[in-house]
Amino acid sequence: GIRLEQAAHEIAGALTLARAAAIRRAAYATVVIDEAAGMVRVESAGDTLLARAVRDDHLVTLRATRDTITYAPNGMGYGVANSTIVVGIGQRAETVTVSRLGRMRRSW
Repeated sequence: GIRLEQAAHEIAGALTLARAAAIRRAAYATVVIDEAAGMVRVESAGDTLLARAVRDDHLVTLRATRDTITYAPNGMGYGVANSTIVVGIGQRAETVTVSRLGRMRRSW
């Protein structure tokens, strides 16, 4: 359970970082979810701000409704409907949901 909790926490942290970076840099920031590699990256203005091998670090699986989530310079979601990222291990899962407005919430 700790691995699942920590992996979901890292996903939520990446989303929070991307939103803050978009506002702070006054530029678009994107969270890239690579399900096949189990990686999560945060990119803004050509820079990679964060790269995490969530699958390898925590032995979890990632499933996402979209492979990228972009934040506009005002911190709101850009060009996206609600997005869901499911972090799973065995029979357990945690869900991280991002609304169109850029708000994030976790549930299990």
